Amino acid sequence: MRVLTFLCVFSCFTACGQISLYQDLSEEDANEMLVLLSEHNIKANKKKETRQNEIFYSVEVSPNDMPRSRQLLVEHNLPRRRELGLDGVYKEKGLIPTPDEQKARYLLALKGEIINSLERIPDVVDVDVVLNLPTQDEFASRAANEIKRPTASAIIKAKPGLTVRSAISEAKIQQFVANAIEGLNPRDVSVIISYISSGTPTLQPGDVLSLTTPTREGSSFSPEEQGQELLGLSLNETSKSKLKLYFLIFFLLLVLLSTALIIVIVQGSRLRRELSQTRDMRTIEGRVVETPRQLQEGEEEEL
Repeated sequence: MRVLTFLCVFSCFTACGQISLYQDLSEEDANEMLVLLSEHNIKANKKKETRQNEIFYSVEVSPNDMPRSRQLLVEHNLPRRRELGLDGVYKEKGLIPTPDEQKARYLLALKGEIINSLERIPDVVDVDVVLNLPTQDEFASRAANEIKRPTASAIIKAKPGLTVRSAISEAKIQQFVANAIEGLNPRDVSVIISYISSGTPTLQPGDVLSLTTPTREGSSFSPEEQGQELLGLSLNETSKSKLKLYFLIFFLLLVLLSTALIIVIVQGSRLRRELSQTRDMRTIEGRVVETPRQLQEGEEEEL
């Protein structure tokens, strides 16, 4: 009986336990995974391990969430690939390198510095940079050296959002890469920016995407999402409320204008009546004074 009880309890804990999703991670990579899984409502834990005086981290999730978690890590390119950069490339010193090897190591280090800097931008998932720095001939003419000008290409994969769209643009990336390479013109930098889809299934080669328009009878939307029709226009709840407010404001303005027009008409008619009464008033009567007749010679004035 005790054995059966122990097996039942052990099976319950095993079923409810978590398994390792990824191991040998840095703390930064582990934190990025935890944030991503938390955004998609997946519960995950970070476990710390110490081996040979080095600290590693692992991320654990529930067995039921394992397929979805792996899919999210692949879509968001986690853990990030860290480029060597200048410190990593020139860290190991060997025999005297040839000029070609020295140039290759310099290009690799410069590429790593640019990629690591661009990946620090929030919501940037993956970055790849291709550099072309031709060797300038000291004995060639200036026109020949201008033909061999340096060029660069950058491919950036990011999450869609306002933050990354304001921080990343073709002009900004061109200027950033040009400032990192001596003699590079921003116009000679090609930039490709792509945004990953969030929660939308991607199409593989040969797949066909079928778009169907829901009918009025078989629509899966709620009445609030479907909206209502007014004068041939489809309105949802938010638009309908705004439209009612606009109609109310328009009606109040119409009432005010009508009242003002009536007042003006009444005052105008009253003023016309007063003017007509003033014109019809009788004039004041007065005496007319006649001009005396002038006497001619030999006539006497009659009394």
